[in-house]
Amino acid sequence: MCGDWDTVLVVDDDPACRELHSIWLDDEYEVLTAADGRAALDKVGDADVMLLDREMPQMNGAEVAQRLTERPDDCFVVMISGVEPDFDVRELIVDDYLTKPVSRETVLDVVETMLSRGACRQLLREYFSLTARKATLELRISRDALGDSDEYHDLIAELEATRTTLDDRLEQFDGHWRQAILAAVTDDLGSEPRSVT
Repeated sequence: MCGDWDTVLVVDDDPACRELHSIWLDDEYEVLTAADGRAALDKVGDADVMLLDREMPQMNGAEVAQRLTERPDDCFVVMISGVEPDFDVRELIVDDYLTKPVSRETVLDVVETMLSRGACRQLLREYFSLTARKATLELRISRDALGDSDEYHDLIAELEATRTTLDDRLEQFDGHWRQAILAAVTDDLGSEPRSVT
């Protein structure tokens, strides 16, 4: 990322499309551009979200998305295409698919959604880590010793604060995404975050 701003990589072989999407995003994000798939792969390491055209010469969007699975880059990929999705969309390794033409509001909304998912992913990781450390202590140390431990009480407080923050983050998602995230939490922990219904 460049500075404290989230970074969006706009990948499209159409210069007018690249410029338009860049203008829409420029006030809120650091914007990088690429005119083809190879250039996109060179720049993706600096991006949080990639807006990826599907049909490009040399390396199309599907190939770029596939190559990203073989790399450590942690970038959300939104395909924006003039091609109406069909059952072949199942094979595309992307986080969302938009059909051109798209509005400014749609582009800004999808970028914000991807960044929110990233924040939730980080919170979930932190939450699971704290939960695992709590479980380890509870398996190895007596209840009396835990009760007397400032470190244990600090861990519980941190876990509760993280859970509250996660609950608040989940509130911004519609029911489908909220339930998908809750399913992951429930599978790993056996209980749902408190305030989300």
